[in-house]
Amino acid sequence: MAQTTAASGERIQLAGLALLVLGVACPWTWRGLGPGLLGLALLAVVSLWRQAKTRQIAVLPWLLVSFLALSALSMACAEQRAGALRQWLQWAVLLVGGWYGGRDLSERNRARLGDWLGWALGANVAAGVWQLLWPGAAAALAAFLHGPAYGAGGAGPDLAEELVLGFQNSQLHYGALVCLTLPFALARGKRLGWRLILLALAAWTVRPLPLLAVLAGLALAGMGTPMRRVLAGLAIALCVVLRPGPSSLDWVNPYVRTEAGWQPKRLLVEHAAACDSLAKRWLGWGPGTYRDSIRRARIEAELPRPEQDRVRRDSNGQFLLFAVESGGVAALLFAGFLLVALARARRLPPEDGLTAALAGLLALGCCTGLLGKGLGPLTGILLGCAWRDGKAGNWRSLAEQAAVLAVAVGLGMLWPNRAAEAVPSAELPATRERIWVEAEDADTLDPVWQIVPEADAGGNRVVYLPLGTKGQTARASYRLVSPAAGRWKLWLRVRWGGGCANSVLASVDGGPPVTVEDAIFDRWHWVDVHPNHSFVLPEGEFLFELFGSEDDVAVDQIAFLPDPRDMPVGILANADNALPHLPQRTIDEIQPQDSSFDKYAD
Repeated sequence: MAQTTAASGERIQLAGLALLVLGVACPWTWRGLGPGLLGLALLAVVSLWRQAKTRQIAVLPWLLVSFLALSALSMACAEQRAGALRQWLQWAVLLVGGWYGGRDLSERNRARLGDWLGWALGANVAAGVWQLLWPGAAAALAAFLHGPAYGAGGAGPDLAEELVLGFQNSQLHYGALVCLTLPFALARGKRLGWRLILLALAAWTVRPLPLLAVLAGLALAGMGTPMRRVLAGLAIALCVVLRPGPSSLDWVNPYVRTEAGWQPKRLLVEHAAACDSLAKRWLGWGPGTYRDSIRRARIEAELPRPEQDRVRRDSNGQFLLFAVESGGVAALLFAGFLLVALARARRLPPEDGLTAALAGLLALGCCTGLLGKGLGPLTGILLGCAWRDGKAGNWRSLAEQAAVLAVAVGLGMLWPNRAAEAVPSAELPATRERIWVEAEDADTLDPVWQIVPEADAGGNRVVYLPLGTKGQTARASYRLVSPAAGRWKLWLRVRWGGGCANSVLASVDGGPPVTVEDAIFDRWHWVDVHPNHSFVLPEGEFLFELFGSEDDVAVDQIAFLPDPRDMPVGILANADNALPHLPQRTIDEIQPQDSSFDKYAD
């Protein structure tokens, strides 16, 4: 009976590993749930079941508990605490579940994990080579795996720069996958020729210079003899020189030349804003707030707007993200946890590649995010593997850790946010009237905006930012009147020119600007900031401003709706004074000539 139970646990663990590697190879998700997360859950359940059966309790490292507790306290700084709690729970599941799941992997399954990660690496590198040899394949494959927006650019990767994706959703995630799985492939490769070919193709396809440097370091450390290291170095250098596309050195230049002169790149501005924020907010801005908080930090520090102002979480290091969201102390605690894991792994047999993978994990934390879909479950499992020979604890220690986390979560959710108290909370406005204006009827309009005729537009005119005006000051301001105070949802009727011409910035009463963008091109359609985003408007007059973010964009109409469930469709008419009383998605309108696009439609 005991053997049957143990065999069942081994089979469940094997199924969890298969799902984990599948999620690493291709981070596909359905409603936020992917195979990697399911695999991690199975591995964690097997581990906890074995501990309960043997009554040998594994106690979490206090560094990890301290990091999670401090991150939970930082939820008190978030405006939307439910969203911050959701992000914190994601971190907790990946790190705690991965720690338990990786700690109790059997020797056989640890060997299988390394073998399967090598196959995942080979499949992604093969797809990357295919994308370089056939450039159109990158857009087609990304659209098939991650949705049409990724194939078109804009909301997904900008495919003019994202040359190689493999089966991932960005070239940074692709490079991180290569760096994390390469040590396992090199440790298990039996033939030098095959290892050199795999290493050369990986170096040929990894684009960002920081990730290429990490790859080279891991490859040289994993090749063994000095002669093999020389051959590996020559193969990497040759492939980097011969590969097509822009040079990796473009990544280290902090400035970019535009028609308005040299402008700082986004990462340079964000790093400066993060350093300024560390001195003012020791608990950060709250988990999951990086996109909004880094813009607010930039405005507070009076830094210039970067040449490209669309924030992408994957291109910021995990340590920087933790520093902004949970504070500098939390980022140091997480880095310390990685260092302790690396030190423990050095005591284990080096032939399995775990030590090199954890060293790569530490380096990648400075380059890209590690706790997202795909890489997140693998990160947790690799960290747990470093504690596979750890000593068992007791129930008292585990209860103490649970109590610390529970108190931290409670304080984070219930502690008053003094910054939020300065802004009165608002409900939905007590009105069904809407606020809307033709974009060309601005009170002030910078000369870079052009008013051009357009047959399929309200008033037959629109405001337009011509090609070549990117980087120039482009501001349009409107004095509007709100019939009732509350949370209003902004909609813009726009037409984007392409994947690098699909966004504008919007602001109310001088507040931090938000980005309005999507990936629907060359047609008039309505777009909002985010399905859950709204502006708090006072009753009476308020100031609304549009700022140019990219060129070749046109704006027809601006509308604020009191009901977040509704969205405009087509051209708004002067006869429309209120939303319908029935809970519908549309409002009375003049039907457009091009059948305006509803981006929420299935």
